[in-house]
Amino acid sequence: MVSMAKSDPYRAAAKAAKALLDVIGATGDIPKEFWESPFVLGFFFYYLHAVAVRAGEEPGNYKNMPLAYVLACGEPLGIDVLQRTLDFSTLRTPDYLTGLDAGDKYLAVVYGSKTYDNDPAIIEARRMARQTAMDLKDPNIELVDIENTYLLETVFLSEVRRRLNLVTIN
Repeated sequence: MVSMAKSDPYRAAAKAAKALLDVIGATGDIPKEFWESPFVLGFFFYYLHAVAVRAGEEPGNYKNMPLAYVLACGEPLGIDVLQRTLDFSTLRTPDYLTGLDAGDKYLAVVYGSKTYDNDPAIIEARRMARQTAMDLKDPNIELVDIENTYLLETVFLSEVRRRLNLVTIN
């Protein structure tokens, strides 16, 4: 059993990751192979740690990472996913490293960094978001929300479907 000691940054990260997983699994169960993909686990690790750092955790402090995995994924899945993540990280699996890069790109853009402004995937996601916002003409829907959805699709979900040869993730 994972210690549930107080860890606000990792609790915040787990809550954000759980919300992300809820979006991904909104139309059905997330398949087992999702949690076996080095790309997915690289993205997920980066996401959890970067959000925890944004919430006040020290960069490179992974002491409470097991808590975040259990809170986000449940037990025993969270521990299994963390163990696979550590294995891919130790081996420096290329797909895992690509997942880390995708997590960096996604969160950098979401948090307002201009680093990826010239990236073709980011340009396309923003173009699609603007078009969708114009089509919807709904003042209650913020462009940034539409943009973040397209960013997740472009940077992560479409790549997961391609790598796992899935039509849909769930």
